[in-house]
Amino acid sequence: MKKILFVDDEKDLHPLIQSYFPKETYRTVCAFDGLEGIQKCRNEDFDLIILDYKMPKMDGLKFYQQLRDIQEAKKVEHTPIIFVSGSIDELKSKNSKWFKCEFLNKPFEKSELFQKIHVLKEPPIKTQSPKLEAKMILNPGEELIQQGQDIQSIYYVVSGKLECSTMRDGKRIVTGEVSPGELVGQMALITGSKCPISVTATEKSELIPIPGEKIMAIVDAQPKWIKLMLESLSKRLNETIKRVG
Repeated sequence: MKKILFVDDEKDLHPLIQSYFPKETYRTVCAFDGLEGIQKCRNEDFDLIILDYKMPKMDGLKFYQQLRDIQEAKKVEHTPIIFVSGSIDELKSKNSKWFKCEFLNKPFEKSELFQKIHVLKEPPIKTQSPKLEAKMILNPGEELIQQGQDIQSIYYVVSGKLECSTMRDGKRIVTGEVSPGELVGQMALITGSKCPISVTATEKSELIPIPGEKIMAIVDAQPKWIKLMLESLSKRLNETIKRVG
């Protein structure tokens, strides 16, 4: 059974947060201030802490610092923390390094809280050096993606070079190149449309496939305006490709 600690001096929020987590699979413990919360952490370990910033006796920042000191001394894994507050920007400015933390502005919806939990469980993908799946090799002339194909994965190019093209009136038109350090396939994945281009290796190329569900889980965990911006940019690029030739 997973154990969750909720620390907040707003008593009305306690039953609400407890209702978010089924009693069959979660034990949700509540504390009304930071001092009470840190004492509970001294007595038992938790899988997740949901923590307010501005509280009596001990605020969220001091709680975070003391908890990390306790865990360092015990040499145990650091507990993931989600800060929930109406003063998130102020809190973030108090510390330059946050470890295993996410931040959520009050008021928030249940879905927003669970998105933050998902992010803590799935660290963001670093495209500079992804280590997600086994690498694949394409020889010159081999096709990675066909025009009109449904996209299930995107690909990070480790080495080599690939060429993007589209068919117009029976003619193949080159629309661009993909070089090491770049991604390919993300546009169709984000819009949920069929890929508007074909992608073919022009040199021996090494790639890392990244499953689409991993990417979309991260995109879905972001604020809605970020997802809308990505979708808008992708659709405009798609329209530009269609006008080529």
